Amino acid sequence: MRNTVNGFWIYYLNIESDLNNTLRYVELDESNYNTYSIEYVKCLLTICSEVDVLCKELCKVATPNAKAENIKDYIDNLKEVYPKLCEYSVIVTPKINLTPWYRISEQYAPEWWIMHNKVKHERSENFTNANLKNCINALAGLYILNIYYCCAVYGSCPNTYSILFDKQVQPQTLINENSDPRLPADFKIQMTNL
Repeated sequence: MRNTVNGFWIYYLNIESDLNNTLRYVELDESNYNTYSIEYVKCLLTICSEVDVLCKELCKVATPNAKAENIKDYIDNLKEVYPKLCEYSVIVTPKINLTPWYRISEQYAPEWWIMHNKVKHERSENFTNANLKNCINALAGLYILNIYYCCAVYGSCPNTYSILFDKQVQPQTLINENSDPRLPADFKIQMTNL
């Protein structure tokens, strides 16, 4: 399993690098969130494909006997084991703080996942949904999944840092999902009050 876990994180870092390269041309700022391009199509489809793979793998670890065939199953299973998943956020810049899984408490999929499916299945009508906002939120969601997975399998967070996200921050409130023995006692990601 060593190569698989390392493979997930190494692949994440490569995907993150691809998205980071687009920031040479498009400033990471909320005013640019609606910027769309063929490169963002590639990024969104790649990120969300890996979200699907990693959700399935995390479900195998966290809920091995549960049905896990699609995003609805994954989210239902993960919410049961990790009830605070929808609250975790990451800092991108001092002005941008993302909580990519917040909508799972209201519906079965985050907005970026729904937009990904529209781009994937009806690209010509939904090309503009392959934008910076959906890509950065999807990547933040994948980042959080990777941390959960590494903690669940290895008992610690990845030792290589993200170039876009800050997981060890000193916000007003830091949380620790103490109810889950698969997470180490020092596992902390910023929580946003929703």
